[in-house]
Amino acid sequence: MTPRSVLTAGLFKGSTLGHAEIPAATAANVLVIALTPHNSKMRSRSFCANVNTTSPHVRIKHPKLPAPTTIQPHSRISKVHANSSISAIDAISSRHSSTYASARNGTAPKAPWLGSTNSLFELFEKTIPRPRRNFRFNFGASGVPKNGSLAVSDSKYLSVQVGEDAYFTRPDALGVADGVGGWAGTKGANPALFSRLLMHHAKAEVEKYDDLANYEEEVRDYYAIDPRTVMRRSYEQVMKNKSLVGSSTALIVILRNDELRVANLGDCGMMVIRDDEIIFRTEEQQHMFNFPYQLGTGSHDGPQDAQVFRVKVQESDLVIIGSDGMFDNVFDDEILDLVGRVTDGDPISKVDPQRITEALAKRAVEVAEDPRCISSPFQTRAIDEGVYYQGGKMDDVTVLTAVVGIAEDSPDRR
Repeated sequence: MTPRSVLTAGLFKGSTLGHAEIPAATAANVLVIALTPHNSKMRSRSFCANVNTTSPHVRIKHPKLPAPTTIQPHSRISKVHANSSISAIDAISSRHSSTYASARNGTAPKAPWLGSTNSLFELFEKTIPRPRRNFRFNFGASGVPKNGSLAVSDSKYLSVQVGEDAYFTRPDALGVADGVGGWAGTKGANPALFSRLLMHHAKAEVEKYDDLANYEEEVRDYYAIDPRTVMRRSYEQVMKNKSLVGSSTALIVILRNDELRVANLGDCGMMVIRDDEIIFRTEEQQHMFNFPYQLGTGSHDGPQDAQVFRVKVQESDLVIIGSDGMFDNVFDDEILDLVGRVTDGDPISKVDPQRITEALAKRAVEVAEDPRCISSPFQTRAIDEGVYYQGGKMDDVTVLTAVVGIAEDSPDRR
């Protein structure tokens, strides 16, 4: 873009041009910034005037205003470049409203930048569009299988297995899947492997964008990535194994710039906490009580049925993702309370998110295993459906927490 600078300013009254004399140095298009009062605030308008080198001034007239006045350019404003394309400036501070008032009184209006150490462009610095900030996740993960075994992580898969749950983590993406336990007793069924493969292929799909030089995807595809597309491609890879029997719910979250992109199918959950308040929360997808939407053998549900959300985030937002083993046993208010206990007044950015995940997973297991527990989210939903149930729900518990922070590096997008 050709550099340019502004010589001076004229005045509007309503939508009518006022008058002023503009010193001219070269033949060029001159941007004239015009102030007009509207609801006690100043607005701006602009137009271009051709400067003639044979005349010492450009004279802009209107009969309704006082005699023409001359506005001298600021010493720090350089000459305009000939034939430069000038666009309108869309905001001026109300503190310069006195300029219009002085024009009505017949006195010479003073340009707001005269006598200032700042140039005109510095005056309008805040009006220049700025790129969105690039964020990343600082994350933690905890998993407690219901059978008392340990979470399984090995080099064979990119995902981690927690009983019949599975998850993956990245600085720009998170995912959790819950293998449907209803397959228990069915010969050859393996919902645990199904959920793990689903998250393995989901992470592999996202990792394709780490080095675009080795793939056909272009840079714009990196920013346009869609979690539902990732879920679909992952599901297609899993279903290539014709001998695998099982099904799973799934939730995938991708962070691009300041936007969370979410695809959720089933009863896993996600929430975003900002300043001790929940600003976003997914809802369960169920055909009927305790019968969630699911991907897999014999299911009519597919990735196209997933809920899709886009959530704007800020630095220090806390993202919590979990399988139903967590959200069936811990109320939302309890989650806020536990986060507050862990942070203990410290900024969330200063707290290790692993501590939060461990606190939430521990509480979920306590509720699930306590026969004296008088209330749980699962119990509440059961009663709402007319089903008698008391206490928590025994299940695999998977919790991922991520604090949104400024990205120090960006992926290789050569």
